[in-house]
Amino acid sequence: MMASRQLAIGLTVFVDGVREGVLACEDAAAGKWDVLLEDGSDEHGVAAERIALSPSSLRVEKPILSVKPIPRRAFEVDPTRAWDIVRSVRGDARKLAIDDFCGEKLPPKRDGTLRFVCISDTHSYESKTMSMSTALESIPDGDVLLHCGDFTNTGKLAEVSAFAQWFGKLPHARKILIAGNHDLALDEASYAETARRFGHGAQTDVAGTCAKARALLEAIPNCEYLEDEGTEVEGIRIWGSPWQPEFCDWAFNLPRGEACREVWRRIPADVDVLLTHGPPLGHGDLCSSGMRAGCLDLLDEVQLRVRPRYHCFGHIHEAHGVTTDGQTTYVNASTCNMRYRPINEAIVFDIELPQRLAAAGVTAAAGATLEHAAVPMGGKGGEAREAGENEGGACGGGGEGGCCGGVRRPQSTQSVPNAQDVNSAPSPPSSQSPSRCVLA
Repeated sequence: MMASRQLAIGLTVFVDGVREGVLACEDAAAGKWDVLLEDGSDEHGVAAERIALSPSSLRVEKPILSVKPIPRRAFEVDPTRAWDIVRSVRGDARKLAIDDFCGEKLPPKRDGTLRFVCISDTHSYESKTMSMSTALESIPDGDVLLHCGDFTNTGKLAEVSAFAQWFGKLPHARKILIAGNHDLALDEASYAETARRFGHGAQTDVAGTCAKARALLEAIPNCEYLEDEGTEVEGIRIWGSPWQPEFCDWAFNLPRGEACREVWRRIPADVDVLLTHGPPLGHGDLCSSGMRAGCLDLLDEVQLRVRPRYHCFGHIHEAHGVTTDGQTTYVNASTCNMRYRPINEAIVFDIELPQRLAAAGVTAAAGATLEHAAVPMGGKGGEAREAGENEGGACGGGGEGGCCGGVRRPQSTQSVPNAQDVNSAPSPPSSQSPSRCVLA
């Protein structure tokens, strides 16, 4: 946090610790500043507490935030009512302008960053001939391509194979993938039952079929399939988990409450980008029915302990978009819309390379608080409004200790070329019942 008396017109500063710019004008009465950003854009009315004299390092020691505990009663009701309780003590989600993350207005990649491109819920449309243009035909360039699950319709081996061939041909230097509830053959524990219900035929070798599905994904060049595992790209740490609260008895379903919480506790506290298939409660989880489908236990772990820079997911097609709680940016990257049309654009964001900050000898300031607004990569701040309005394996160190033994490395030793130069309250038994959305 920067006191206004330390700031002056013409001073080089960093908005939210990452976006470099120059102070252009002061509103002394309001304690706010206009900032000319290095990408040529400008932001008006920036509060002094969002301005720092040096950039924040991705490796900064995370402070203990003054986050209020979630009342116990929130864990005892359905997700929609739970969110009303949570937002009353922790505040509402802020919806960010989607144009800052995709489309023609997407700002150019900044030097010293990695560009992440995120998609989800593609549901085998890469293999279908459509009479319309789809978002899969124009996936943006970037350094790292993320897929948050549901890449098939029902996880048949033929669907997994077709997806793997398509995904492997995309030009991104690194690819990271998790499964979702539709990717049945990736969940060996439930496959005997789901295969029967979804027309996969008699399964005499469940383990063998599931091993074949996983092998198809692991054979994709420069791609990592994560299942409660972590990896690292140019010093940026990523964790992937396919689980979500039980939803129509598909794959990777868990009862709400302690079963979900146990999985979320495996997420290391030093993760920069978190991938899950399902959303946390209150962010990108609003169904067309007006009901919430997100996981309260996931939200609590993310806000209290993990605190990633970005949390990416899919699952709820109609909630495609970007929100923030001021600390983490939440990305629902569902490619298919509510009618299973693959028209939602990929969501793109940049993250500063840690080695660039280290090479500059930067000592990071204290991290963000829940009152500080997260912003997209060098673009303008998003529109502040309630997200609920018109919103379309395990690591050996398990908890605070980091990715340790759970970190996986890509099969290929190829790294991103010239990346620097180119552009909590413990959960009691819960009686929550899952929201029944039209799609997942």
